[in-house]
Amino acid sequence: MLTKIRDNLKEIIATVTIIGVIGGGFIKYGEIMSKIDSIDPSKAGQIKQDLAIAQKEIELLKVQIKELRASSSNPLARWDVYINFGLVFAVY
Repeated sequence: MLTKIRDNLKEIIATVTIIGVIGGGFIKYGEIMSKIDSIDPSKAGQIKQDLAIAQKEIELLKVQIKELRASSSNPLARWDVYINFGLVFAVY
């Protein structure tokens, strides 16, 4: 009889735990949905514009990096020669 009570108690505890976990999941789902609903639709457009601008800036920076790598790989391209007052100055 004592084992039967212990088994029933285990089942009740397991059932309450499962209900608590499911309830916690529903609460978290509600919190996430309220955050999504609170986002202003006009800000979403601004975010998309900011993202597009950032992507274009990244593309530009990648091109500049390629140009710098190309110019630094050629040792002759690193020397600039200036002619000033009939004198030649080489700047490295």
